[in-house]
Order: sequence, then C-alpha cells, then structure tokens
Amino acid sequence: MLYPQLTIEPPAGWTTLKSRSFRARLLGYFTADRLWEFGTTGGGAQRPVWLAVFGTVGEAKPFVANLRAGRAARIERGGALQIPKSSGHRWVTQAAPGGVVTVAYLAELFHLEPPVPFTEDVRFVMAPARRWVDREAEALRGEFGADARDATRAALFAAYLDRRTPLPLLRDLRFHLQLFQAALEEPWAGAAEDGAAGAERGLVTCGLDAPVVCSVDQATLGEFLTAQTAAFHRLHAPAAAAGRRYPVNGLARAIEPVQLALDLGLP
Repeated sequence: MLYPQLTIEPPAGWTTLKSRSFRARLLGYFTADRLWEFGTTGGGAQRPVWLAVFGTVGEAKPFVANLRAGRAARIERGGALQIPKSSGHRWVTQAAPGGVVTVAYLAELFHLEPPVPFTEDVRFVMAPARRWVDREAEALRGEFGADARDATRAALFAAYLDRRTPLPLLRDLRFHLQLFQAALEEPWAGAAEDGAAGAERGLVTCGLDAPVVCSVDQATLGEFLTAQTAAFHRLHAPAAAAGRRYPVNGLARAIEPVQLALDLGLP
C-alpha cells in the first residue's frame, strides 16, 4: 500500500539552512469539524481530530516539530493538513519497522473519561482498536448473531454516554444495542468525516474500527434516552428480567488503552 507524502515547505522568502522542507508519510486522518472550535475553515487546510504519520527517525523529529508549531503540511495528491498550535492535541509516538509512527489526537474527544462530566454539550469520538471489537464480538456471536459487532460497539457507546449524562442507563446489553443503532439514525451521531478517504486508510494501517462521532446537547439526549428506555420496556417487559443483565461499563473495561492502541499494518 502506498501512503501519500506530506511536505511542510519553508515560508516564502526564507533562504537559510533551516528553511529546508520536511517530509513524512500520511497513514491516516479524520476530521470532525462540528466537535471543536478549530474546525476547517472554507478553503483552508483540513484540521483533523486524529492524525497518524510515519517517518524515519531522522525525518520524524523535525517534521513533527514543525507540525506541532502549526505549520500546514501539503498532501502529495492534493489538499493540506494543519493542527493549530493552541488546539490541545496530544502527541504520542510508537516505534515501527524503519521508523516512527506519530499520532496526534484530541484527548477531550477520544478518552472515555471526559475532562468535565455532564457538560451541556455531549461530544466524543469512539474509535476502538479493530482487534478488540473482533475479539469481543466473537464472544457475543452466539447470543447476538449478525449483530455481535454492533453489540460490542454499543457497550462502548453506552459507557461514553454514561460518563456524560446524569441520567441512568439500563444495564442490559440488548438495550445498549437498541440505543446505539437508534443513535446512528439521529443527525447528532454517525461516521466521522474523512477527507480524501483518510479515515479508511487510517483504519487499515493503524487497526482502528470505524469512527463514530457524537455531538448532542443534554436536553436532546435526555429526550432520546427517555424514549428509547420506554420503547425497550414495551418490547421486552415483562420478560426483560429474564434477559441478560450487562453492566454499563461491561465490555468497556480498560477501554482507554484499547481505544488509542495502534495495531500497525505497515509494510
């Protein structure tokens, strides 16, 4: 698989030795402009909430330093990426064959625990490791069949919501599945934006499951949870008590390291 080159050019008019270009390979990225104040502006470089790049040890250090300084990186096949210096991205590195992988991401969106619980706006990005989803889904296949993967995602989705709303969630995995599938039909939840198939490339390379973005106010979420709870009770009562009880944090145990883990598929 070929990965497009990213290039950070020196500012116009610079002629010193330090004005050379810096390069790395783009593994993947995705954007979610509605979730943060630094979203892409019209005609400007895309500003990802998650970005993964690869370079040799010699390439990676200067390239990342310039990227962290807010300089835009031109994509080989068109377009550009930029991470504003004051955006608050977290930067992590991981050794890989032939070099280093650097990932930049917005911790406030990706971490399971929110920086401030129960804020008026509920915002997060759910992108767990695909190998985790595969493993947990296999354990649920006998009970959920074709919905096993969605049931796995649903448990994590419920855990994210549980930490961001004061309302109680039913501790039943069937309810979590219903909740998750219904949420994906709402305008406030769905797939992340991916600019030039960046998300798809990132999934293949770094082993992430399909990202799900959530952005909703507490009032709207409360109405949704109330309606879904009532619908679940209508469907399953009085037999609901005989169903499988499942903790809100069930499959999501120790999920934060899983969410950010890289399962590299580099050549």
